[in-house]
Amino acid sequence: MTSKHRKHIKQVLFYLVFLLLLSYVLVDLIAPRQTVNLFGFKTYVVVSPSMEPDLMVLDVIVVIRTPAHKLEPGQAITFSAFLPALGDYDVVTHYLAAIEEVEGETIYKTQGAGLESDDLDRWTNPDGQLVDLVYEDIIGRVWFSIPQAGKILVPLSNPVMMVMIIINIVIIVTLVKVIKKKREAEHDLG
Repeated sequence: MTSKHRKHIKQVLFYLVFLLLLSYVLVDLIAPRQTVNLFGFKTYVVVSPSMEPDLMVLDVIVVIRTPAHKLEPGQAITFSAFLPALGDYDVVTHYLAAIEEVEGETIYKTQGAGLESDDLDRWTNPDGQLVDLVYEDIIGRVWFSIPQAGKILVPLSNPVMMVMIIINIVIIVTLVKVIKKKREAEHDLG
């Protein structure tokens, strides 16, 4: 394989990775609830100390879509729940404490880190009525975490910042290509 072929393969791989990352970011900005369904994973920044010391505030977690039959107590799962303090639904990551069958429906009991085994979360709906978590509420399980990576990702979660970064990347790539072509043209003449 010639160096020209290797160079071409490297360029193709670079653009494939770039397009994959760009498509992930765009889907995550436009339809964040669909990211895990389309890509099989989704990243989140931990913003609450409820899982400390296991997951610290500003850790980044990578959540993967997990079929119901592969969920087990002890796993950290990410799910959607109503949070009265916010007055809205949001994403929460806690441990899966138990899986139970209640009146023919599978429900999932959760708890934060460092709590007694019988100190389970109590989730409510917007009317304040207790509700159980069901599989449809679960986004996935935590695959791994990256300590303190949220310090970098939080500023990037701003859509304006992301657009500015993408524009800068396009400008830099274009400049590098123009400079390379100019150098190649000068080399061919010389």
